[in-house]
Formats: sequence, C-alpha cells, structure tokens
Amino acid sequence: MSCGLCGFETALETCRGCAVNASCAVLRCPRCGYATVAESSVVRFVRRWWERLSATPEAVASGPAPLSAIPTGREARILALDPSANGRLDRLAALGLVPGTVVRVVQRSPAYVIAVDETLIAADDLSLAGITVELVPPVAPPAPVCRHSG
Repeated sequence: MSCGLCGFETALETCRGCAVNASCAVLRCPRCGYATVAESSVVRFVRRWWERLSATPEAVASGPAPLSAIPTGREARILALDPSANGRLDRLAALGLVPGTVVRVVQRSPAYVIAVDETLIAADDLSLAGITVELVPPVAPPAPVCRHSG
C-alpha cells in the first residue's frame, strides 16, 4: 500500500489498539505519520459494484482486457490465464475456461455468469480479473431471402 500523503510504498502500520476501540482500523504511515482509516467491506463492495456498472464496450474494444470488464451479452475469446490467481483459475479451466475458448457474458450482477458452450458458470470478479480476453465481433444475422416468385 502507499501513503495518501507522501506516497511512501510500504505496508502501513495498523493501530496498536487505542483506548477508544480495541479493533481500530486506523492505518499509519511509518515515514510521515499520516493516519487514515482502512477501507471497510461496505466501501469495497460499493466500489466494485460501481466499477462493474461503469465498464463500457469502448473501454475493451481497443484490445485485450480482463473478462470482468466485458459487457453483458458480448462474446469474447480467452487469450491468457493469469497463473498467480491462487488456484481459482485451475477450477475455472476444468470447467472449460481455457485459452482459445469463446465465452459469452450472461450476467454481471450480483454475480458474473459466463456461458461456455452450453455450460453456465457463476464466478466472482476477482476470479475473472485474471482471465485476459478480446472481444469477438458480433455476427450480423443473414439477410432475409424473398421466396415469392414475381
């Protein structure tokens, strides 16, 4: 983490238990002494929810993006899996999420639902952030054929 005041990159020290509250969530920079409150689970939930809603097709149309940024209803081809996802991607790979597979985002909230062929997979945004994809251009429906003769 980095200090919001001086930018010092380190693990911020937690409060050592003040007289007010034993489970104090104050973080303090060891360099400048700046104190801030740790992000609560409610704030983290709202931030992630807002990030999901604010993802736009224009943001991912320019190139590779995480699967969690693909809008609902669009198809994407998996390019790579991040090996540092602590075993979550192994479980998703066993379900068919492997490089080269085309997937479709069915739902983004309250949980992501991804369609792989005829299989629907529910996953959280942390698991899908480790999957790099590219959008597949939408296929235009065939033009109607007129079968009337003159």
